Amino acid sequence: MVPVDDIDPRYQTWNIGTDVSLRRMSEWAGYKQLNGLEIVSSVLSDTPECWEEVLDMVSILRNNFRLTVGKSCGFHIHVSKVTGPILLHLYIPVDKVVDRRTLGIMKKLWTAETLQRLKLFITPSMGSKSCLGLSKCYSFDEFDEGSEDKCRGTVEFRYLEGALDPELILRWSQLMVSLFQFADLASPQAWQNFVPTILQCPVLGKMDPNVLRVFLVSLGKGDDHGFWINRIEIMSNLPLGAQQLARRPADNNEILPPLDNGYIDALRDELCTREMKLPCTIQKAATLNESEFSTDPDDFAKLLSEKAGFFL
Repeated sequence: MVPVDDIDPRYQTWNIGTDVSLRRMSEWAGYKQLNGLEIVSSVLSDTPECWEEVLDMVSILRNNFRLTVGKSCGFHIHVSKVTGPILLHLYIPVDKVVDRRTLGIMKKLWTAETLQRLKLFITPSMGSKSCLGLSKCYSFDEFDEGSEDKCRGTVEFRYLEGALDPELILRWSQLMVSLFQFADLASPQAWQNFVPTILQCPVLGKMDPNVLRVFLVSLGKGDDHGFWINRIEIMSNLPLGAQQLARRPADNNEILPPLDNGYIDALRDELCTREMKLPCTIQKAATLNESEFSTDPDDFAKLLSEKAGFFL
């Protein structure tokens, strides 16, 4: 949600266009046709002004067009850093960067039992190239001008279903931004507290409310707990049948209603302008009380060391 250098002109403004995953459907719910369209925002930053822009654009769409959200719709968000490249090893496992065939090639080379066997692997046979193609290896150098563990670009979160609910869009987007910031800025101690928490819910779709609260508080989103608990309850009670799995929306699929101005203003005040800081990045400066001062230099040095976390 933050701008990067050399922004493609396509992402300098909001766009509405077609996408290969969204099809045009004729004779839908009494209408001549239903057109599948993709809404793409401009590059935004984590500021109140940009969150308000998201709210305004969703409101304009909801209040001026007949819209419905089907099974083939999805909500994707790309998040990146405003300064510097991303540390590759923080979020991309090596098997996601290197082609799987390459990993097999490297394993064969590594486990060759003799020098002759190794030579056979890397030398083309007569008349054809049947050796292991090392040229298939993808170099990390391609990501950031020679750096082995950095890359430029974005992290894309694709999990959320299609949505034109401004509250869901804002809360989810802000949560993903906070998750990205935590991955980038959190200390080892913060990670040691965070990981055991999320590992308590290994089963997909089953979230303990207390674990969810700790998760959200760790990301500075404790106030969103009630919203996500309600969202989990709604999603868990949805019927699952053939129609829910079909790509074509049912004829009785809801046409999204216009948004009330009071509701929009409430979201603007509550979500767009709120201060968002990760608890793990808030530094509490140690202060010395004058009554603790000592005229003895050794005592004073010891006191300073204790305040700094060192013990002599």
